[in-house]
Order: sequence, then structure tokens, then C-alpha cells
Amino acid sequence: MAFDISALFGMKTTADVYLTDLETGDDMQLSYVPEKISAQEKTSFQTYSVIERGEVKIPKGINLTSVSWSSILPGPEMMAYHFVKIAAWESPAEILKRWSKWKKEGTKLNLLITQTSINMRVYLSDFHYSNAGGLGNVDYSITFLAVRDLLIKTVKEMDGDNASDPQPLNEREEPPKPSTQTVKSGDTLWDVAEAKYGDGSRWTEIYENNKDIISDPDLIYPGQEIKLP
Repeated sequence: MAFDISALFGMKTTADVYLTDLETGDDMQLSYVPEKISAQEKTSFQTYSVIERGEVKIPKGINLTSVSWSSILPGPEMMAYHFVKIAAWESPAEILKRWSKWKKEGTKLNLLITQTSINMRVYLSDFHYSNAGGLGNVDYSITFLAVRDLLIKTVKEMDGDNASDPQPLNEREEPPKPSTQTVKSGDTLWDVAEAKYGDGSRWTEIYENNKDIISDPDLIYPGQEIKLP
């Protein structure tokens, strides 16, 4: 752990923890900063120390999936202590009420811890608390999960993603429709087969494909719509 000589002279710049309701803009600053923060980085967990509730050593570029810590919510009797941020103090009961609402409603929040790389959108996943001693303090533990937005794409957007596909989704060729021909006066199945395939002897294929409308292959009539195989 790095040693900060400025702490010896009371010049320590402490970290701050802010929670912001992204829908309403409602802010909460913790009046007492946790001493340690646990962070999950995909499948691994790391614990980072806060030097006298000051600088947090968290490597930049880490993609965190959750952040948690255990600490206290100071009661009114603690407001005389120098390490409690008086301007940010709220009663533990009020803080717990807001946390409970955020958790119940799945409120999207922004978690900012100054002097760290943590500035991320989160949900309040879980918290536990109990009364601690006669000063009105509350012990608590809390966990936040990183927001992972569900991305829904239109067909046009999907086509853009699949630009290497020579046939975008909205331009795919339809299956070929069956070919038909209208019988003209004087036509025979031999004539139709010879014109279509260059081989009159294939009239039998046409006949087999049209038995539902042609009962006698020697008798076809002008205006009949015959299907060509």
C-alpha cells in the first residue's frame, strides 16, 4: 500500500461517494466513506483499500461488473467527528428508505467514487443493515451491479451489421414463383413444350403437371392457364 505523507499534516484529500438517480437527478453523497471496496472484474474479485478513507488504488481500464462494500451510516451523535462529512449527512433512516425504494423499483443509478476510476451506471442489487451501538449508527453492506443495456436492433440496423452479406435482410430474393403459360388458339402440348424447352417430346411433363385441369392431353383450350414444370 502506498504511503501518503500529506496525511501526516492533515492535508489528506478524501474520496467521496456519490449516487445519482439517473431518471430524477436526485443525488446522495455518503457522509462516511467506506475503508475498503470490493469489485468484481468479470469472473474475478478484488478488494481495494481506501487509505484513511482517501485514495482508492483501482487500476484504470478495469471493466467492473459489480462494486460492493461494508461500512456505517453515522447517526446524529457522530456529526461532531472530523471524519464525518457534515454537509453530506443524512439520517440513516432516510438513506435506508431511499435505498429500499431504489432496489425495489430497479432504479438506474450512477455510482461515482472520486479519486478512483469508478464512474459507472449501476443497479442497487442488495443491501443489509443493523443498528450499531448507542450513537444511532447503522452498520450496512451494499452491492451494486453494472448496467448492461439490452440492445434491440431494427432490420435496417441488422443489415448494416451484416454489410458483408451480399443480400441484406430486406432485399433477400423471394423463392421463384411457378412459371405459367396461357394457351393460345391452335396450341398443343407439343407446341408448348417445344417453345419452352426446345423439345416437343417433353409435353408429357407438362401434362403430368396439369392433370388437375387437363383431362385429355389432346384437348387444351385457348385461355387455359397451364403450369410449366
